Amino acid sequence: MGNGRRRAAIALAALALAGCTGQPAPTLTSVYDANDESTWGFEELIEKAIADAGTAQATDEQIATLVAAKAGGEVTKGQALDATNAYISCAEALGANVSTVTDATSLGRWWPSYQITGPASMSDQEFGLLDADCMTKNSAFVMDVYSNQPAAREALSEALLEHEAQLKQCLIAMGGGSEVDSMTLDELWSALKDQSFGGEDYGYSREKDCIIDAGINW
Repeated sequence: MGNGRRRAAIALAALALAGCTGQPAPTLTSVYDANDESTWGFEELIEKAIADAGTAQATDEQIATLVAAKAGGEVTKGQALDATNAYISCAEALGANVSTVTDATSLGRWWPSYQITGPASMSDQEFGLLDADCMTKNSAFVMDVYSNQPAAREALSEALLEHEAQLKQCLIAMGGGSEVDSMTLDELWSALKDQSFGGEDYGYSREKDCIIDAGINW
């Protein structure tokens, strides 16, 4: 980073699910995987974040945000934005140039979007190390919980349901078989990840990314 090279933080915002029925909408199931935080319950996720933040000597403000989130049952958009702004203030104190924070969406959730350029007085490597420390101290643990908590799974479920027909059509166009039409939400999500990251290894073309094409974004 630095010397004109920019890093963009991509954003997320919950998409409303159109319509309503007498039956609860299907959601992604969470088969617990100790190596995948997105499958963890909130209590385990927040406890680990608080412990890791303490070990990493995160700021009192970031730890206090995590403790407040534990009491509230989730990391909110406001808490995520406050943590991001604290990180940006730290980066600016190093001499970085940071664009205005704007809203963006990815996987059904709001996320702050911005660009940051390191000062000309530092090499990319020098600024990268200091910038990473700013992020660890001020925002990394809050944002990790925000992006992996059960509320994030629910938002992703809504986004997939809203675009289900388009996503399935895209998978078929990219090489998927007739089984795509009858996929459950979990199967659809798995196939979308295969198409995006594995492509030909899973029998799909990567001419376009179906998640991005539907406007859900990574």
